[in-house]
Amino acid sequence: MLRVWRASGQELAALSMEELSNVKALKRQLRALHGFPVCAQQLLHEDRLLENDAKLTAPLDLQLVLQPISATQIPDANTELVLYAALGGHVAVARFLLGASFTLDVEGALVLASESGHTEFAHLMLEAGADKDCRDNGGRTALIRASLAGQLEAVQLLLEAGAEKDTQDSEQRTALHCASDRGHVEIARLLLEAGADRHLKGRYGMTALTCASDRGYIEVVHLLLDAGDDKDVKARDYVTALTRASEKGHVEMIRSLLGRVTDADKDFKYRYGLMTALICAADKGHADTVRVLLKAGADKGLQDPVKKELRCYGDTALIHASAKGHCEVLRLLLEAGMDVDVRDRDDRTALMHASDEGHVEIVRLLLEAGASKDLKSSYLDQTALSCASDKGHGAVVQLLLGAETEKSFPARCTDSMLSL
Repeated sequence: MLRVWRASGQELAALSMEELSNVKALKRQLRALHGFPVCAQQLLHEDRLLENDAKLTAPLDLQLVLQPISATQIPDANTELVLYAALGGHVAVARFLLGASFTLDVEGALVLASESGHTEFAHLMLEAGADKDCRDNGGRTALIRASLAGQLEAVQLLLEAGAEKDTQDSEQRTALHCASDRGHVEIARLLLEAGADRHLKGRYGMTALTCASDRGYIEVVHLLLDAGDDKDVKARDYVTALTRASEKGHVEMIRSLLGRVTDADKDFKYRYGLMTALICAADKGHADTVRVLLKAGADKGLQDPVKKELRCYGDTALIHASAKGHCEVLRLLLEAGMDVDVRDRDDRTALMHASDEGHVEIVRLLLEAGASKDLKSSYLDQTALSCASDKGHGAVVQLLLGAETEKSFPARCTDSMLSL
């Protein structure tokens, strides 16, 4: 058995030797029991100072002496404050360390404590003079990290302390961006009530709304949409949310949003390539989303504009689905009566795109729907047959030539048609 005493005669611990490998392990035990920082502890055996790596091999009676933090111990004290006390919320250890006559890294401790949800510890760091808007190496403030981690009480503490709500990190994200991206609806509500700007744009133009729409967090989306009063802004925001949700295939969110988007706005074109919700869903192969949008009356004939830097060439939803090989989406669009021979700005049809990509079943579906295999792109001087031939898609070439045999082609797509 190992016993540790103070000079006053107070017994601090009686520990089994099996629990301890060396003096540093013992100091950590004493820290856990009494809040004494490891860097402040000195252990003596018969008036001899024990080094941290000294082995504890026999029953011992040791004396603990607590020393003030010296200048040479500042690095160790900072490590203990930030990586142990802040992460674990060990207030007693922090109080001891803060009693040193040297300035310690209270900002680093504030950021980690906020992220970890140790509100009492974070409050202590603020009282010790930590800058409420201090940043980590990624430019993230304590408020941003607490919002990202879903620490509601820490967010409330920082807002009450006057933390800046709209600070952007190195990726241009605010606390509201982070809360919205992670679906932390109560934190997003708190930030909005505190006056956070929901329209600030981060990297790639992402707002808090587009973050939540991307992730499928419908409660956060509705919270953000309901936060504004400007009708024109709200209409634009609804369309943005609808289009992002369609691109990601968040069907339930789409159903909810469609009830709040006017018929005039439903086909409004989205900023990234100015693609409509229907085109986005068709491009990604989200059949259920396409089905919902078609039932809601989305204009199936709209084309995206020509923006070559964004790889947009005037394609319709049908052309996108055909080029990407999305069989079920194509069936839905054909059943909805889309023009099978509509052309993009390169004068190419859906059949030309599918032939160029070698999508045998898509080509078959288009031909069965009446697509003309003889049409030619005047701009590129191509037909569906020349597209397939140039790329070496033999099965498509045979199909276009009318030489189909059962063994020449893969089985048809068997995507099931889900009812609404």
